Amino acid sequence: MLNKEKVLVLDSSAFIMGLEPLQLDLKLFTTPEVVEELSSYWVQLKYSTAIYLKKLNVLSPTKDFLDEAKKVSEKTGDKLKLSKADLSILALALELKSKGFKPTIISDDFSVQNVAEHLKIDYIYLSGKGIKNQIEWIWYCPGCGRKFLSINFGENCPVCGLKLKRKASKKISLRKNFG
Repeated sequence: MLNKEKVLVLDSSAFIMGLEPLQLDLKLFTTPEVVEELSSYWVQLKYSTAIYLKKLNVLSPTKDFLDEAKKVSEKTGDKLKLSKADLSILALALELKSKGFKPTIISDDFSVQNVAEHLKIDYIYLSGKGIKNQIEWIWYCPGCGRKFLSINFGENCPVCGLKLKRKASKKISLRKNFG
């Protein structure tokens, strides 16, 4: 049986919540989109030091894996809640998994956790709160009442123009407890 090397894929919340990359014995990865989100001087210093000491690898996922992450986030109804950085870490984790690694995403973002759950990628959170259910969302218009499984057209109803809202259409309770 193949023993997959465990690696961590870091969202900006990992840096913001105080994760110390220099104290970890695992390979660490993040994306340029996450790096762009790091605004605090101390967080940038921590990130730069980890890069300089070769503890942190900054990689862009390939288009195929980015497309897969987008496709699954559309299916779950999380696409509008995910930033470019969020999608990039999901895609990078998928790509690392395809190369024989066992990635774990560190993110406090519930939508990232939900999509990771659907992709069968491990995740942990640092805030003390994680998702309790795997959810598929449905988007609906509070004005005309229409429902949409996918919203490729944006945040507004294509019929009446009101801002769409979302609600859970399917919940599966998670037995595992990360964090």
